Amino acid sequence: MKSISFYRIVFLFVALWLGFTPAASSVSAQQATMSYQGYLTDLNGEALDGPVALTFRLYDAALGGAMLWEESQTNVPLSDGVFSVMLGSRTDLDGVAFDGPRYLSVSVDGGDALAPRVALGTAPMSLYARSVADGAAVRSINGMADEVTLEGGDNVTITETDGTLTIDAVAGGSFALPFEGENTTNETAMKITNTGTLFGLDVSSTGVGALTAQGLGDATALFAFAEGINAALSARTSGTGTVATFTQDNIASTNPALLATTNGEGPAGLFRNTSSELVDATLKVESEEALYGVHSIVNGTCCIAGFFEVDNPQHSGAAITAMKRGFGDAVHVEARDESSGVASYSHGIGKAGIFAIQNPASATDALEAYSFGSGDAFYAYQGNNATGRAAHFEHKNASSSTPTVLVTANSDVLATPALHVTHTGRGTAGRFEVTGTNGPGNALYAVSQGPGVAIHGATQGTGALAVGVWANAANGSNAVPLRVSQDGTGNDIAVFQATTGVNQARIDRTGKGFFNGGTQNSGADIAEAFEVEGSVAAYEPGDVLVISTRTDRTVEKSDAAYSTRVVGVYATKPGVLLTERGIDETLEDTVPMGVVGVIPTKVSGENGPIRRGDLLVTSATPGHAMKADPEALRVGAVLGKALENFDGAGTGLIKVLVNAK
Repeated sequence: MKSISFYRIVFLFVALWLGFTPAASSVSAQQATMSYQGYLTDLNGEALDGPVALTFRLYDAALGGAMLWEESQTNVPLSDGVFSVMLGSRTDLDGVAFDGPRYLSVSVDGGDALAPRVALGTAPMSLYARSVADGAAVRSINGMADEVTLEGGDNVTITETDGTLTIDAVAGGSFALPFEGENTTNETAMKITNTGTLFGLDVSSTGVGALTAQGLGDATALFAFAEGINAALSARTSGTGTVATFTQDNIASTNPALLATTNGEGPAGLFRNTSSELVDATLKVESEEALYGVHSIVNGTCCIAGFFEVDNPQHSGAAITAMKRGFGDAVHVEARDESSGVASYSHGIGKAGIFAIQNPASATDALEAYSFGSGDAFYAYQGNNATGRAAHFEHKNASSSTPTVLVTANSDVLATPALHVTHTGRGTAGRFEVTGTNGPGNALYAVSQGPGVAIHGATQGTGALAVGVWANAANGSNAVPLRVSQDGTGNDIAVFQATTGVNQARIDRTGKGFFNGGTQNSGADIAEAFEVEGSVAAYEPGDVLVISTRTDRTVEKSDAAYSTRVVGVYATKPGVLLTERGIDETLEDTVPMGVVGVIPTKVSGENGPIRRGDLLVTSATPGHAMKADPEALRVGAVLGKALENFDGAGTGLIKVLVNAK
């Protein structure tokens, strides 16, 4: 085993039991531990790598003495020789009396104890409080230590019974509890002046109420004034009653039951609910016949009449929920100047506002906004760092035929939109999506009752991506990106113009296409769909085809030289494909036979090498052509002319200008 010594020891002892109270039962409920750090090296002073097994022992003397406690910890990690352990985590320290000097020894990997033993500091001596037979003792009161004397003052008595101190207010003094009094003068009944930093009046109750203030005259029932930074009035209860009640019983009075005024930067009133349980409301206002349940007025030019905030970023609820049980509007907002009718913000993950009509018999709108000025009646704003929507309108009734959002414009000004959506970034200005998969609903349905355009797509950009209308089927979808239906009496299905009013191409209602500049196709030949003898799978591009003698309008592979039934080649990529079938009928049982154009064709060297310009005819090799012998040619046997050379070895594939004759 390698010799080991302490090169440097950095140690810190902390005696710890959480929630310490003088009660012995509370102290003994927690396990005592001490934190210890050390630095391990070899005899050359090099830091050791871990992990290691460490054994710790406590003695009552630096040398010899009695061992009071022992604990072993395995797999202790080292970081450049430094380790950190919590003594007492394996063997409880509760049985050790820290009423005198104590010394710690350390052994590594079962070896001898390292010398010298480490003397414990003063912090672990706090464990002595745990060994007191009847629990811990009070060491100080308000910073006063040793002997402390409690004395009663005016109208206050202090009695001691079996170590318990009882402090009572003496009845008959200037202020005794319970207290109830009446003031019939014009002077203040009670005045409390506080020049300190705490509360002027602090009321606590474990009963049914904390504070009730009632004024029967013209005076204020309760007046609290603070010039400091804390509240002038604080009332709280741990019972089930109301913390404070403010009542105005005079029906002729126009004064409020509660008036809160502030000249500082803080709020005039703050209602806070710290309960972790779901409660009715932090502030609830009930009104029988009042014009407004809440009336908020701002007389300045800088501020907001009402501010509702959800400050928890993890809260998914709304900042405002407005509900109307009867007929009428859940929220009625009017803007009579340049301001917006509604400006609702949410800085969390929830909604900035919810407008709901929960009466099924109501025919009114959940949200109705008017603007009599030039400002917006309704304005929804999405912040720079927000991830939610600026506005969300949702219809929950699956059987309703009414629209989720109805936008109506009565303007007679040409091109004035009923709905104007502007996007200043790179995203989509508007997205209409049907997320249900049960029916063929339209994501966007546009109708024009007059002579105007139902959908007008215009772009003012440049480049290939600047498109007026883009129809797209998502990746993996078998949907049709664009479908145009002519269900009226018009002559055309689609009209394409290069300049407004000048038609360049059109497709009439019969499906015929008209193109002023002609057509250009990427294929190199003209082909026609033909049925074949046998299975279509037995044919492949480049096969030379001849007319079948067994079935009408059917072709098959050539199998004889100089056949006059030759008509074409299985086309690889026809530019034009002709068929007698309709456009919706399948062609899976046919092959595209190229009759005119450049077609890759299978050839054979049966009649020697092929040179560019040679006439080609069918060969004895099935589906192949060969060089023609001019003396053996017959009318109708020529397939076409070679456009590439072939050396004549075996078979190959070359491009041929097919024109059978």
